Amino acid sequence: MLCNDIEGDYLKCTEACPSGALKPIPRSASTVRDSVAMGKAEIDLALCYSYNSWSCGACYRACPFPGEAMSLGLWERPEVLEKCIGCGLCERACIRYPQAIRVKV
Repeated sequence: MLCNDIEGDYLKCTEACPSGALKPIPRSASTVRDSVAMGKAEIDLALCYSYNSWSCGACYRACPFPGEAMSLGLWERPEVLEKCIGCGLCERACIRYPQAIRVKV
């Protein structure tokens, strides 16, 4: 889960890593986009409300890089773009259970 909203100069997970496996990453949007690659979100169209006669868009509104990592089409149908870093905020925000969007490694 991307912890970009937590105060500090660096992503909290990179500051807290005791082994040094995660190098400190500054919280600037451009650095996060260029340095973080946790996976990529995938949408299950059979589960997503926006592809099944409803309108939702919760995943798009949770995305820290709207328009770059995710876009919305007609009836708020989400589309994952190449700049998705796999932060998991869309999966967490999905109002469907099981979630219609999941981060895959």
